[in-house]
Amino acid sequence: GRGWIMKLSKKLLSAVAASCLTLAAAGAATGADTGDNIVGWGNNEDLQATPPAGNDYTAIAAGGYHSLALKTDGSIVGWGSNPTTPPGDDYAAIAAGNFHGLALRTDGSIVGWGLNISGAATPPPGDDYTAIAAGIFHGLALRTDGSIVGWGYNWVNGAPLPEATPPPGDDYTAIAASWDHSLALKTDGSIVGWGSNPTTPPGDDYAAIAAGNDHGLALRTDGSIVGWGLDHYGQATPPEGNDYTAIAAGLDHSLALRQEIEVAIDVKPGSDPNSVNVNGNGVIPVAILGTDTFDATTVDATTVTLDGASVRIKGKSGNAGAIDDVNGDGYPDLVVQIADFDGDYAPGETEVTLRAQTFTGDNLIGYDTIRVVPA
Repeated sequence: GRGWIMKLSKKLLSAVAASCLTLAAAGAATGADTGDNIVGWGNNEDLQATPPAGNDYTAIAAGGYHSLALKTDGSIVGWGSNPTTPPGDDYAAIAAGNFHGLALRTDGSIVGWGLNISGAATPPPGDDYTAIAAGIFHGLALRTDGSIVGWGYNWVNGAPLPEATPPPGDDYTAIAASWDHSLALKTDGSIVGWGSNPTTPPGDDYAAIAAGNDHGLALRTDGSIVGWGLDHYGQATPPEGNDYTAIAAGLDHSLALRQEIEVAIDVKPGSDPNSVNVNGNGVIPVAILGTDTFDATTVDATTVTLDGASVRIKGKSGNAGAIDDVNGDGYPDLVVQIADFDGDYAPGETEVTLRAQTFTGDNLIGYDTIRVVPA
């Protein structure tokens, strides 16, 4: 009844914590063609902003206390509180409410699961849908003719709100649903909102939208992100940059898909195994390997990090790296010296992650395994 829903809303509004999520897309012409990896920010009370490892994701969705990701094989994975997902690998899109989820199948039909308050997890029949969105207790679907269908509803302080009643028209290209409001992107690039406090930013240069509890995100055509609304956990303050390709907003956290190119690296070139004393005071050589599809000389050595540890700059020259063919394959490699590499690593083998940028701003990521030895 109404009392239970009001108690639920108080619980949802009492969330505390902070962190953030970003999905990184690979496959630019200068590097390997892989899937996407995820990063996150905002409320992380139930680890909803701590995504799984891997780089085989193509879409993301942020709910109240859980998150979802669509994999390259068409299946769905979830994390956070109650990360239930439906079986199968024929999904094309996902949406996460606070306690329910929606998935668009490749045949244009919609599947719902989870807590079915007000029918939020019971989408309408049909196979003429192209996009979906999930609010706390309502859902939206975009039809092939550009019109919007809504179902379910939400209660705030005992009063029904019209967030599940979309505006008329057939000039919409994207939809987003939240706690007590909804958003739609029009064909002219502008954003409209309805429900309670349907604030939208001005302009007509938007390519995607996302609605959180009391905040919103919009992806501009230049790849940058705009945020607005409540910002208690930094959820409405997106990271800088213009290399993002997708966005999602949860209760108090947000997600973004970011362009990243996976490159081959070699920690301690020529050494096998790569034994490292993480509490030592020396430096660790790391090579970013050049290939027939990637030119390692385009990497800005000053941007290289290995599990957060940065490059040591050499003397007065200010050199951060050197070009060498460490594996003798005929392609130049960039070799840097990582300093202050320490952390809470258990003895044994562990994977480390390198991140860097090219001089033109492309984001790079690479992985290698090291053997941690006692001090």
